Amino acid sequence: MSVLSCTACNLAIAASRYGLEDWKAVEEVLPIMEKWSGKDRITVAAWRSVRAFVKTLQGPSDAWNQLSLMLDSKHLMAKKPLSLKKQLALLSHVNDTDQRYAITNFLAAALLQKSQWLNPLSELSPDVVQLIRKHIALLMNHTWTRPLAATILLSAPEMACIKTIPKDIIPLLVRLGLEDNSTAEILLTYGANQPTEIIQELVSAVDESNELAARLLAKMLDNVKEVPGSDLTQYRVLVHYMDFTDLKQLVVRLVQMAYSKDPRENQRFEGC
Repeated sequence: MSVLSCTACNLAIAASRYGLEDWKAVEEVLPIMEKWSGKDRITVAAWRSVRAFVKTLQGPSDAWNQLSLMLDSKHLMAKKPLSLKKQLALLSHVNDTDQRYAITNFLAAALLQKSQWLNPLSELSPDVVQLIRKHIALLMNHTWTRPLAATILLSAPEMACIKTIPKDIIPLLVRLGLEDNSTAEILLTYGANQPTEIIQELVSAVDESNELAARLLAKMLDNVKEVPGSDLTQYRVLVHYMDFTDLKQLVVRLVQMAYSKDPRENQRFEGC
């Protein structure tokens, strides 16, 4: 990255703090600055949230001013993550009355953690982990940060430490989870606690020819014997789509469940 490019980006960000709210210029330099930082899922999702936040700005913003202090070439290009002491200072605003201010401080920490948050129990202090968990609830309250919340749930579930996902987050969680095999497996963990909601979203994904979703459904049937409130309509949908995806293993399992002598597994499967 050239010195000229770094200087131009740094100046554009700095100018936005001094009454020169040229948000168009800021939007143009953010993709360039993103290339300077880490490529882990949490960092990438944090950048998406930053870009979405800037699109909401129309005038001066204390929240942006605080975040922009960390958006310079020095911080973004650093090889080491932001120190735990500085992360703790940024995250300590979680109880601030201005949620946007609290969230933008969280975004600064997320942008500069350099993959450290992917191994939270070994690389982070308990205080930092606890504050991150508190922030996740805030992230779920705003549409522009929900993708980041879902990414953390999938990439570092032990740090998120959430067993029950709000129902309005589940469609996003499943969509993002199906983008990668490793995160898709995490969906099974959440599916154990909320099988009906997860299965419904996976069925919708199968409806769009997603074979990974079909494989996850097969695994969920092995893990979840009964789905509360389900009339097995979703499973009929799967059989309907056998033409374009390999669901033989799944269908065999369904037949076994339908005709099992074990009353706990005896599930009716009519109309197919």
